Amino acid sequence: MVGAIDTPAILVYMSIVKDVERIGDYGKNLRDLGRDGVDLSDFPAWHELRTEIGQFITDTADVFAARDDTRARELLVRGDELLDEFDTTVSNIVRGEDDRPQSVGRALASRYLKRIVAHLTNVLSAVVMPIERLDYFDEDPEDRE
Repeated sequence: MVGAIDTPAILVYMSIVKDVERIGDYGKNLRDLGRDGVDLSDFPAWHELRTEIGQFITDTADVFAARDDTRARELLVRGDELLDEFDTTVSNIVRGEDDRPQSVGRALASRYLKRIVAHLTNVLSAVVMPIERLDYFDEDPEDRE
């Protein structure tokens, strides 16, 4: 049919564009932390995390392009683990269980990275979920049922 549109596909892409835009916003927030003097170079785990998140972004793009549902599910599992790790980091700082330097910067960076991963999992959910369950992985695991 001439002029017909694929409404479900458009809805999926609109959702993904929203997530990608928000990933960019959180990336800017991380850059601003550095501009404000937050220096995480003394924390080796941050170097590893930066590398992993960068790879997660690349892998998400590749998986989405290939519609690789098996790899998407693997990344979603790791995404959940990362979200839990970021929550633990922030909670430990807030409760005073982690009093190392740069606590405010580390807490903010953890929260921004958590949101980046959450938006990446939303993109991945478009590969494995029906349209009515888009953004499914942005919820806590126990709320996804």
